[in-house]
Amino acid sequence: MKILKRILIVIYILALFVLLFPDKAKLADGGTVIYKAILYEVTFFHRCSIVQGTIEGTKIVILGKEIYNDSGLDY
Repeated sequence: MKILKRILIVIYILALFVLLFPDKAKLADGGTVIYKAILYEVTFFHRCSIVQGTIEGTKIVILGKEIYNDSGLDY
């Protein structure tokens, strides 16, 4: 029974690691960085455009729902 509990704890820790560990992606639009995991996504915008100028901000999405967005961008 003791071994089964330890195995379950290890499985839970591995599952949390997979669900919460983000992948980092950099976009070539001026410095936007996206941290994306299975459960959440955090985007730090730094976008340079001739038409709009520089756009900076942050967007946080948890479980597919946008929680915070101060960048003014819809994507």
